[in-house]
Amino acid sequence: MKTYDIIGFGALNVDRLGTVPQFTSEGEALVEYETRAPGGSAANTIAALGRLGQKAAFIGTIGDDAEGKLHISAFKADHVDTTLIRKKSGNSGVVLGLVDKKGHRLLNIFPGINSDLTSRDMPAPSTIHTKIMHVSSFVNTKQLSVQESFISKLHKTIIISFAPGIIYCRLGMTRLTPILRRCAIVFLTKEELQTLTGKENLTGTKLLHDLGVSTVVITDGSNGCFVSIIYCITHIPTVSVSAVDTTGAGDAFIAGYLWGVLRQKNLRMCADAGNTLAGFCVRKSGARVGLPLKKEFERKIMKIVDKKTILIVGSGGREHAIGWKLAKSKNIGQLYFAPGNGGTSTLGQNLPIAADNVDGLLQFAKTAGIDVTVVGPEAPLSLGIVNKFTQEGLQIFGPTREAAQLETSKVWASEFLKRHNLPRPASKTFNDPKSAIAYSGQYNGNVVIKADGLCQGKGVFVCDSMKTASDAIRSLMINKTLGRAGDRIVIQEKLVGKEVSVMVFSDGTRVAPIIATSDYKRLGDGNVGPNTGSMGSMAPSDNATPQQLKKIYQLLQYAVQCMKKEGRPYQGVLYAGLMIAEGKPYILEFNCRFGDPETEVQLPLLKSDLLSIVEACLNGSLSPRLVSFSNQTCVCVVLAAPGYPGHYLKNIQIVGLAKPHNNTVTVFHAGTSRSESTTITTGGRVLGITAWESSIEKARAQVYALIGKQISFNGMQYRTDIGL
Repeated sequence: MKTYDIIGFGALNVDRLGTVPQFTSEGEALVEYETRAPGGSAANTIAALGRLGQKAAFIGTIGDDAEGKLHISAFKADHVDTTLIRKKSGNSGVVLGLVDKKGHRLLNIFPGINSDLTSRDMPAPSTIHTKIMHVSSFVNTKQLSVQESFISKLHKTIIISFAPGIIYCRLGMTRLTPILRRCAIVFLTKEELQTLTGKENLTGTKLLHDLGVSTVVITDGSNGCFVSIIYCITHIPTVSVSAVDTTGAGDAFIAGYLWGVLRQKNLRMCADAGNTLAGFCVRKSGARVGLPLKKEFERKIMKIVDKKTILIVGSGGREHAIGWKLAKSKNIGQLYFAPGNGGTSTLGQNLPIAADNVDGLLQFAKTAGIDVTVVGPEAPLSLGIVNKFTQEGLQIFGPTREAAQLETSKVWASEFLKRHNLPRPASKTFNDPKSAIAYSGQYNGNVVIKADGLCQGKGVFVCDSMKTASDAIRSLMINKTLGRAGDRIVIQEKLVGKEVSVMVFSDGTRVAPIIATSDYKRLGDGNVGPNTGSMGSMAPSDNATPQQLKKIYQLLQYAVQCMKKEGRPYQGVLYAGLMIAEGKPYILEFNCRFGDPETEVQLPLLKSDLLSIVEACLNGSLSPRLVSFSNQTCVCVVLAAPGYPGHYLKNIQIVGLAKPHNNTVTVFHAGTSRSESTTITTGGRVLGITAWESSIEKARAQVYALIGKQISFNGMQYRTDIGL
């Protein structure tokens, strides 16, 4: 039983390989060489893929040419299996293409090609073993019915790709619905899409998606193509050629695209391969040369397809900083952000998928062929996004749901620290408020109270009296202000000292240090006011000595080893919030991802390629030698919305962002939305104004020179002492 990479299913005309003159109405010969092999859209595509080394076959019938001869030799010469073709004579004819002087197709005449195809001519569907079935149109609806019947009986794992052409598109959506419901990929021109759906431009793609078509590729000649998948539409321009949509060029594009699909490339790489193959066919206006040999094509396309397409999950300043750094890698192709913000939209494409919509993210990643997903926030980690992606064979940077309990459960993390004798404050877990209040009394209320579950940075209460401690306990455990997250709480002894945030990259076995940072949690200057998600950060931190940092990194290496022993290997970024008390480091808490806004000061100082580090973590080859930082200092000052960290105002216009910044200053967006030239606030923390310089004084001067004087919005809040 034969197994194929791809099988074509459509009209097979006559042998037209080689020099085939075609004439305009004035009789001028414009086409010197014809890209079509035996003829017919699917036949051209399959012939190209056969020539490019795929195991290809074709289903259908072959008629005779104008002289009554059967021609199939050229198809075999392109390494296409023709044993599935039924040979019949007397029902074919000559395809006449009228073209203008620029080589654009004006008219095709198809006189009765393969009009007698019946179900009896088809092989048994159970005998078909292929990855892709590529379908194109016949002349009339009789053959369409045969195609529908055959395709409906194929195994569901076979990808159906469909190029209906104008002939089938004129039949309308209703008539094509049975076959469209089975299709994964549909190839159309803009005109064909409008003819089929009755909708202008790209809005008709939604109708196709509603039928279950996951990918719609709209070719647009010299403008490249648009690839529409369920959550986004991506424009991919032509690659180094201006491929006009003449006879054969569109079929070559489809062949290149499907070549990428067979190699499990992402959608941009597939489209680039299609554009490149079409470019071989259209070297100059009005003259098309034959398809390239496999080596010639791969030599050119491999320069493109090695680039990675990345999905970044999240919408904050951290995600903007990650995208900003990844975009500097030479191996990055397309960046997607889900859902992203006003700043990320300048680096890549934002998607209307919430960060906690794990199923939607998985569907997009599979359909778009995402190479690597990087998870920013904690919520999707707690929902098991890493587990689900890896089960589908997708690469994703971050810890599993089980490993992420270091952050998602303060109780579990506290017990983990105890089990492995890691340095920590004295602590205890409580299920009832009465016992919790009594325990706080042992410290006269000088305690830190933490809700067990995730609370978006609102679950930690630093108390200095019995009243504040009792109020926090009642708020969490009785009033349920943070819901089920407060069912259990951890009460820690409050240590006095200097706070430091330390992170490492981890591949599950080894760690590589990330430069240490200082975080500024309180709203006001001098560390007064309510706790926030953070009002700024600086790196490197001066709150720990080199000897203390060395000890901390050793502790985190030990923690990763302990996680592996417990059957929860930790891969991603491990973040520890520590207190240096009496010269010794104590672990206060873990986070399971990059910090925010710590990332905004770490990545500008990272000299190494971030993508290389991420890939090393994913394939278990991480080494500290891969990670190096500059000896500069970086400062980030957060601009927050009026009312933050409580109820804050939104939709305030931001001014000054369009002005250029020098090469040591950037603005990371957090809570923003962008519409053409206007950017508005959408979150509590709005922007992170960031600068890196040879000294802390110079970095601070760069940042504060922008705030208020250039970049501003009504009611913005910020601290003036970041880095002091």
